[in-house]
Amino acid sequence: MKKLIYPIALILTAFLILYSCSPEEETQAPTSTVQSTTPEPEPETPAPVVVQYTLTVTAGEGGTVSSEGGEFEEGTEVELTATPNEGYRFDGWEGIESNESTITLSVTSDTELSPIFNLMIQSPASYGVDEYWGQIVDFEPEIFFASDLSNTLREKFMIDLNLAISQFGNYGPLECYVLGNSTNAANELAIEYCNRRVERGQEGDLNGCIDNQMNDNGYGMEYYRKDSDGNGIWASLNGSRRHGYHLLQFSKPYHYEEDPSSIEYTIVVFHEYFHVVNAANVFSDESIYIEGIGQQIPERGPPAMVEGSANYLSHYLARKLFDYPNSYLNLRLYMVTQMDNIKRARNEFPNCNNVNLSEINYGDSCDMYSLGTWGIAYLMDRADNINAYQEVLFPLINDIGYYAAFEQTFGITFDEFEMEFRTFLELPISQQLEIIPDI
Repeated sequence: MKKLIYPIALILTAFLILYSCSPEEETQAPTSTVQSTTPEPEPETPAPVVVQYTLTVTAGEGGTVSSEGGEFEEGTEVELTATPNEGYRFDGWEGIESNESTITLSVTSDTELSPIFNLMIQSPASYGVDEYWGQIVDFEPEIFFASDLSNTLREKFMIDLNLAISQFGNYGPLECYVLGNSTNAANELAIEYCNRRVERGQEGDLNGCIDNQMNDNGYGMEYYRKDSDGNGIWASLNGSRRHGYHLLQFSKPYHYEEDPSSIEYTIVVFHEYFHVVNAANVFSDESIYIEGIGQQIPERGPPAMVEGSANYLSHYLARKLFDYPNSYLNLRLYMVTQMDNIKRARNEFPNCNNVNLSEINYGDSCDMYSLGTWGIAYLMDRADNINAYQEVLFPLINDIGYYAAFEQTFGITFDEFEMEFRTFLELPISQQLEIIPDI
């Protein structure tokens, strides 16, 4: 038997092949070494710098304030309320421009504030007919509000009245009655008004006085209360020259709450107070009766000029003092509406094309108010003095009469003015507006 001899190298090779093909073998992937590093710490955000300011509030004599101030972060809003003591009134703030007794202040700098309180000198309980008439007085006007009016309405009315007084002078004695919607509240004011008249010897029949005030066909408390129902704005000077006092009556000043950005009621207050100034500078008590209108004192001037001066100067003053972003018209745009009224009346009523300002009266179809407003604007521009009417003309009336005072103030007779003004009305509106201040 022949032996088969296999070379040893062949045997070893076969063994290695069998081993490497074993199904139970696991192959290990080569590994790599990763070196880890510790991350750098994030830089710390510095704490925000807190800016603080000092608010110093000093009440002073005559009242209190709700806070004495302190240290506050920048932008903090602080509410402050100034309250006058009895016998004093609040007249604004030193340190900021505001006449509101309650303000909200954003603290953005070191600030010093103090409310202004002034002693109120009471109006005299009795006086002679000529004791104070025509004088700048140091005592307060007497204001009577219907019981249904809110504190907001009362406060804002007083702000506007005091502004008018500060601009035109404090003429007195002056009584103001401000109506609301309530008939009972109007009756209460009528009783208070009539009691004062009887006590001062200015009325003899208390019940008759009350009845007249509550007659809605007259110019009394019920007349203005009734107008408040329709959210109208009605007011008038109804004072009695023969008794030596001024009387203003107003319908409800609802604008102060419903539309704080409006200057409509402010203008009404200024308008009526300008009538007080006009009346105070006329000592004559000679009047004429006009059917449907009542008694008028001719020495105050033609009605178109009486109403025109109060209208134009109140609109001018309100826009000068206030910068309401929602004010419905600037002065020039307002005057455009007045000229439109004049043109409309002249188109509808041909006689209005040649009407004289000295001849038209209340209720005239030629629109006395609009004509008078433009007439006064023309004169103020001609005199180059917005205050010429009350500061120059008024003080002359008692000595030389209205028409002579007019000529001395403006350098032309009233008839010459009428002719000039009629020519002016024919100009294009662009030229007419050149005489109106840009406010």
